[in-house]
Amino acid sequence: MSGDLSVAPASWTTFQTLQKDTTTYNFRGQPIRVTAEGRAVYTDSWSTSGVVQQNYLANGLPECATLRMNSADFAGATAACTQGTGGADRITRTTYTNADEVSTVTQGYGTAAAITEQTLTYTNNGLVSTITDAGSNRTTNIYDGHDRLVEVRYPHPSTANTSNSSDNELYTYSNSSGSTFGLLTQQTRRDDATIALTYDNLGRLTGADASGSTPDITRTYDNFGRTLTVAANSQTLTYTYDQLSRLLSEAQPRGTVSYQYDAAGRRTRVTWPDSFYLSYDYDVSGAVTVIRENGAGSGVGVLATYAYDNLGRRSSLTRGNGTTETYSYDTESRLSALANNLASTTYDQTLSFTYNEASEILARANDNTNFQWTPASPTTINYADNGLNQYTSVGGTNQSYDARGNLTNSVYAYDIYNRLISGPSSSTLSYDPGGRLYEYVANPGGGAVTTRFLYDGASLIAEYNTSNVMTRRYAHGPGVDEPIVWYERNGGGTYDRKCLGF
Repeated sequence: MSGDLSVAPASWTTFQTLQKDTTTYNFRGQPIRVTAEGRAVYTDSWSTSGVVQQNYLANGLPECATLRMNSADFAGATAACTQGTGGADRITRTTYTNADEVSTVTQGYGTAAAITEQTLTYTNNGLVSTITDAGSNRTTNIYDGHDRLVEVRYPHPSTANTSNSSDNELYTYSNSSGSTFGLLTQQTRRDDATIALTYDNLGRLTGADASGSTPDITRTYDNFGRTLTVAANSQTLTYTYDQLSRLLSEAQPRGTVSYQYDAAGRRTRVTWPDSFYLSYDYDVSGAVTVIRENGAGSGVGVLATYAYDNLGRRSSLTRGNGTTETYSYDTESRLSALANNLASTTYDQTLSFTYNEASEILARANDNTNFQWTPASPTTINYADNGLNQYTSVGGTNQSYDARGNLTNSVYAYDIYNRLISGPSSSTLSYDPGGRLYEYVANPGGGAVTTRFLYDGASLIAEYNTSNVMTRRYAHGPGVDEPIVWYERNGGGTYDRKCLGF
């Protein structure tokens, strides 16, 4: 590296610290206390918003991790394993075996509600042999001579501290020499169904052969180890990449979705099979600032415009129809208010939030009664469970499960991967080779209605009918699970936009 590294950042003199964490350490250099502080910009005052403590045993292993819940104790010197004056601090205590292996994990330590969340035992080689939860439900792991997991025995449904040898999963491994040695070759599920796995000479998974009616899956790769195809049930997903291994396209049963990127590797465009596309603008920090429909420069086609504060938090979202969402935060960067400003004030709404020291929501206030939730009349529903943490009865109705633990008594059925494949009213579901829902057939009143789906990765971006006509399209924002516009096909063959908000 060469060059002048002493150049001061621009506007450094105007830099203002808004949040800080102060950490103290013991003589070993291990962190024992973290104090979080926030600065109120308008009053220019600092306040402590949280304290986390950690103590250690004589051998240096961590014992108690403590989140203080009473602000009166923030400045105190209470030991980490001791409840503060306000009580109900969140203390998790860990104990160990003579071999320094985790033996027990206790949540709520020092309170009447304390539970031993986990009790563990180990093999002579230090692998977890049994795990027993707070309800005395025990899972047992069995290993072969190579310390490979070959069997998992699940808890007995009615006998405490016991695993059920008849309720198990089995694992088989390759003993062949070469690159496939030690790889998992077969999994036997709890209902004795099997999945056989195959590999190429580089140890890459090439096939999954499931017993029963579940379609087999095959995979191919290029010389860089990138997935080229995934095939199952007469469907194939095909992938292409650029020289930087960025995904350029995914061909699916409903068509091909393609992508473009800028020089910084940020995705700038997503194109649907019908050539409709969304483009994305970014600021210098890499945050999305604008989402455009077919490159629109103004109007409703500018679907979303985002603004951010000095800490990089989203401060506002302006939609193509002119409505806005604004975001406010407390000194710990927790969302304190979310306001929706629509065309008419009748449906404007602000949600306000307050939190406890663990950042759990204590209260939510809604200033518009048009959106006020009206709870159902109070009622009592009794539940009963078993050692597998399954409800055996709900409100007096018995519940039943298949051998893999899936609920079945309401006419639900599942494939070997525990995916729902049928439900009430003879509805059926099927999946693409990537495991995403591909087709849903509903039978309202006996008339079948089929819907098929198109994806951008894991995000649903379009729905089709059996004539391969797109009936709905979805545009997504930068967040996880954040659809912002729903396009509904109308009688004229065009699409009406429906903005999706909080």
